[in-house]
Amino acid sequence: MSIFRHDDKFHQQARNTFATMQIQPSDLSRVREDFFLRGESVADWARNHAFPVNAVYQVLNGHCQARRGRSHQIAVALGLKAQPSVISAEQVKERIM
Repeated sequence: MSIFRHDDKFHQQARNTFATMQIQPSDLSRVREDFFLRGESVADWARNHAFPVNAVYQVLNGHCQARRGRSHQIAVALGLKAQPSVISAEQVKERIM
């Protein structure tokens, strides 16, 4: 027996939540403008934060969705995504039940 509920309302809510979590083009523009205003290059920022320069450019140009892994870490470091919170398995069960 699955712990996940399978109803249309639940799936619609999940889709709506996911849509609001995606990085918007305006957010990417804002981050690029911040680099310009600070006079800092993207390459320098990437090296200072130990990220591959090309991976940072891929995130900033919207070529990857930054859902997980290194691109997600880059998006969090750039302020494009919120720092993920760690929740317990019990909290997950409470949220979906």
